[in-house]
Amino acid sequence: GTEVQPRRRRTGNGKRVTRMPNGHNEATVRRYLEEVWEQGQLGLIDQLIAEDYVRHHGGRIRRGRAALRQLVERNRNTYRDLDVTIDELAEANGIVAARLTVTGTDQGGVMGLDPTNRRVSVTCMGFFRLAGDQIAESWHCLDEFHVLQQLGGRITLAASEPGGQAGPPAQARRRRGRS
Repeated sequence: GTEVQPRRRRTGNGKRVTRMPNGHNEATVRRYLEEVWEQGQLGLIDQLIAEDYVRHHGGRIRRGRAALRQLVERNRNTYRDLDVTIDELAEANGIVAARLTVTGTDQGGVMGLDPTNRRVSVTCMGFFRLAGDQIAESWHCLDEFHVLQQLGGRITLAASEPGGQAGPPAQARRRRGRS
């Protein structure tokens, strides 16, 4: 087989960026989503994910392959029949964007709930930056409230303080001596 050669260029801020030819980055992200997440081939993490990988999701940051491996294991244990459908995959400016539909049956309990054995389906967005032929950084967004709703969970919001500012629940305010 012919080895794919990366292209190198400099960005506007002078950083050196390595980009693989069109389609190669999308193929790497597709393998990651289908083979690591859906099929559970955790051994591929070392091949597809950079050693200093950074994952951003909902204000949380996970760093490194080990943290990603734990996340995949936990999700695959919770949703043993996990199905990842890639609805769209596109690359622009060195970032691969993915729109996914993820489905699975809750068998492990999530978001503080006991296992429900309910099937959930959620649309996810992911953006992947590659360095060479490995995913170096990713950003993810999914509607966790929709997942919670499908599992029968309830969302309770704190009562509003005068002036429209959300404050701690009434019980917490009473414990601190406020009425």
